[in-house]
Amino acid sequence: MIRSCYIGMMLFLLFGAIQVASAQDTQKADSLKMVLERKRGKERMNVLWELAKVYWNKDTVETSKYIEEAYMLARIAPVDSFLFVKTGKGKAMLLRLFERYSKAFTILDEILPVARRHGYDEEIGTCLNVAGMMYSMLGKYDSALFCQLECLRIREKLGDILDLSVVQNNIGLTYYQIGDYDKSLYYYNLCLKSKQVMKNNRDVDLLYINMALCYLHLGEFGYSLYNVKKGLNLCVGHCAPSLLMNGNHVLGMLYIKLNRPDSAKIFLRRCYEVAMKESNYRYKAESLVVLGRQANDEGRYLEALGYSIESKKNALEVRSRLVLEDAYYELFRSKRGLNDFEGAALSWDKYLVYHDSLFSESLSVSLISMHIDFEQEQNETRLALQESIVRWQDRRNTWIVGLGGLLFIFIGLLIYDFTSRKRENEMLESVVRDRTRALEEKIRSLEREEAERRTWEQRIDKSVRNGITQLDALTTMTGKKELNDALSAFHNNG
Repeated sequence: MIRSCYIGMMLFLLFGAIQVASAQDTQKADSLKMVLERKRGKERMNVLWELAKVYWNKDTVETSKYIEEAYMLARIAPVDSFLFVKTGKGKAMLLRLFERYSKAFTILDEILPVARRHGYDEEIGTCLNVAGMMYSMLGKYDSALFCQLECLRIREKLGDILDLSVVQNNIGLTYYQIGDYDKSLYYYNLCLKSKQVMKNNRDVDLLYINMALCYLHLGEFGYSLYNVKKGLNLCVGHCAPSLLMNGNHVLGMLYIKLNRPDSAKIFLRRCYEVAMKESNYRYKAESLVVLGRQANDEGRYLEALGYSIESKKNALEVRSRLVLEDAYYELFRSKRGLNDFEGAALSWDKYLVYHDSLFSESLSVSLISMHIDFEQEQNETRLALQESIVRWQDRRNTWIVGLGGLLFIFIGLLIYDFTSRKRENEMLESVVRDRTRALEEKIRSLEREEAERRTWEQRIDKSVRNGITQLDALTTMTGKKELNDALSAFHNNG
């Protein structure tokens, strides 16, 4: 009961925070719209850009409207090159979301030279990342990697770990699409380390599932299962639909490899159901093509034909060449199994068209050349870094020697000062000892004189007293009163 109340309270607070944030955004948008009415030129472009940022993740239509106006103003009256690049970048990003790639590339071709001329490295990196994602979606993987690797160098130079993790993930995805699973896994691991450095868990669950896909294709089924379960466990109860589709798809393919077709079919159907609900053509196509492959492997060619045809339709919706290649290959297998050799030949021709467009000889040469250039640049950077380290170590050693010399001189001075002070202390101690002995001797001499004085006084006192006694006796004998009084007064006065 207490747990339920606690969860309810937390959900209420979360909902309240969302409502407050939404109200703040609405208030900000209204304020900006009022300001926009009386702004012109550069100030108007800035307000339009701020409005686009407010609506960015909420209303793509409003975002597009404000970005479009800001970009057109910056293009017609180029009063600020940075605003021109920034608004153009925003419009290209929106066009990518709308899959209007040719228009996005046109804008990037306009703004990238300006950004390079003025040295806007952050904007250049973002533009290259957008271009890389679009090239990857179009199956132009050499161009995608060219943009993404240049973006990677810029992100490393700027030192922004969040942006660096994004491009590392995108490079991993591109390498996965061309079948280089080792390099894909390498960049996914770099992305994971970057996120761990930032203590940023956003999309880490999806990253683990992507790593599971790489392990699956490398035959490391244990690692694949571990990573996909870890990814799904990170979002238990709040997994995004895209993550559920990806995770179920990976599990379906994994259980096919583990020769557990019934379990595979369950997960693939789950992926398809979520994709249907979300109208996600890509995962509908991918789950159907795997189900078709499984049916072909089991000799259920008619069922496989249905899966493959439906997969082809969905793949055409998203223009995924990789899935189309797989779909036409499974169509070829199912038609051949049904003895439809003419249809099988047509499907095979289509398969070869997509396969050659994805993995042509020119693409392989371009990728090899790019790898060589990138590795050479990395080696040059590594050598330059090593040289700078050696120079730094030389400077450090020089400083250490200098500081060591100064320390040696300082220690010598301390030793000299200590020796001098010790000598002076010994001299002072000797003087003190001599004076102490002289004082002691003087004290002993005074004590002897005092003893002699006391002895003399005692003798005098004794002599005086004897004389007085004799005088007393004499006075008594003579009986003279005057003499007796005088002697008594003398005696009393001491």
